[in-house]
Amino acid sequence: MAKKLAEHNPGRKIFSSKIATTVVWFITFIWTVPTVGLLVTSFKGEKAILGEAWWTTLLHPSFTLANYKGVFLGDGTESLSAGVLPYFINSIVITLPATIFPIVIATMAAYALAWIRFRGSDFLFFSIFALQVVPLQMALIPLLLLFTGGAHIGSIPIFPALGIAGEFAGIWLPHTMFALPLAIYLLHNFISGLPRDLMEAAHVDGANHFTVFRRIVLPLSIP
Repeated sequence: MAKKLAEHNPGRKIFSSKIATTVVWFITFIWTVPTVGLLVTSFKGEKAILGEAWWTTLLHPSFTLANYKGVFLGDGTESLSAGVLPYFINSIVITLPATIFPIVIATMAAYALAWIRFRGSDFLFFSIFALQVVPLQMALIPLLLLFTGGAHIGSIPIFPALGIAGEFAGIWLPHTMFALPLAIYLLHNFISGLPRDLMEAAHVDGANHFTVFRRIVLPLSIP
């Protein structure tokens, strides 16, 4: 059938031929050459970069890690006095807790909303989901004021100042708050779809909600 299609469509035969393969490899090579040049140049010293073409280094190898050391650890200049390593560590310190906290809280909340029935549970679930429409930018300044000065009605304090502005906790908390609505919604849809017979069998065997959550819901939710 493929042969018949090729006969009726000569263009298909051309684009599946060795010529098309050669053209693709040629374009790939041309596209890759600048990237290879940047990679080789990154291992050369300043004088070698200014004094010779990068491809001559392939014939007379002379590599150094000074550039990478300057970027990560700093080279004493004002622009790279400390390097990017502290900022890289800050990114890890921020992103890991800001990811773990919402997932842990959202998983427990999603289980409670899906399998622990109480008055107003559906309204609470839809209210949490509706929080996604709140623009994040509108909450940044109120959160900063809350962290630094607390909340007051007139001269009566209703929430104390947390004093976490400029700290890692001042970033973890907003990330967790803004991620919870979507995380709870997604996890609720999955957890509520787990077999009801499995939950009922666990309760018949004497398992409480925490045991069901820890030994059934979490293992099934890992994927």
